[in-house]
Amino acid sequence: GMNGLALLRQLNEVGFTDASSVMMLTARSSRSEVVEALTLGAVDHVSKPFNLEELMARIQRVIDY
Repeated sequence: GMNGLALLRQLNEVGFTDASSVMMLTARSSRSEVVEALTLGAVDHVSKPFNLEELMARIQRVIDY
């Protein structure tokens, strides 16, 4: 029952984002939500609809991070 930002807030509170990479893939794309996700520790934010080739490149970048 929670959205991605709420989950990211909880992950950030327990320090999960300090040790793991979180990439947001979401239908929400307002600037404020992108900024909040990045501020909370997401290493990237991709909004739907997305280009599959771009998404795969972003995922590879996060894996290599």
